[in-house]
Amino acid sequence: MPGNPTERAVNRIMALQEKAEALTAQLAHELEEIEAWLLTVEDHELRAIIRAHYLLGDSWARCTQRILNYEYSDTAKMRVYRFFNRK
Repeated sequence: MPGNPTERAVNRIMALQEKAEALTAQLAHELEEIEAWLLTVEDHELRAIIRAHYLLGDSWARCTQRILNYEYSDTAKMRVYRFFNRK
């Protein structure tokens, strides 16, 4: 007996949906951990730069323009690099 292709397709879709829900829950948990860590960063501009670049996907140039109000500069990138390399 060849089986039911519709049932197999539904089972695959349900398995993928469960996997997607598990990944979504994991990402939400990781985002909460990152946000909790960000609260430990004392400099509010640095915190905003890190959030904008690493969580929201803004480019370094966009972060510099939006947060620091500088035009065409790597200032945001350099501040983050200095922060992570200071230890």
